[in-house]
Amino acid sequence: MTTITLSQGRTALDSTIGKWEDMAAGKETDLRYKRDPLCEMYWNDACVPCPIWLKTKKKVCRGTPFIKWRDHHVLKHPNEDMMMVHCRECEKLARKQIRFLRGLKP
Repeated sequence: MTTITLSQGRTALDSTIGKWEDMAAGKETDLRYKRDPLCEMYWNDACVPCPIWLKTKKKVCRGTPFIKWRDHHVLKHPNEDMMMVHCRECEKLARKQIRFLRGLKP
């Protein structure tokens, strides 16, 4: 397991929140773990001890609004290459993920 300081984890969480804020505003696309600061930090350790995992005790963001975001894109935007805000529901789900992530902050 990689050793990560509390400060590094907080910085990654803040950066992930910023990514989701940009996505909700239509300025960013969701490349999932490929450009997510938390995933970049914790992916190789099977999500442990990602702040999301610490809250949900589930890997790969299960138990978070991200799963509904992903499922919405699969069902409602199947022909779109990128997961991004395509409709009001996309924006609503992105904002739910932002609130969830903000709730992880100390």
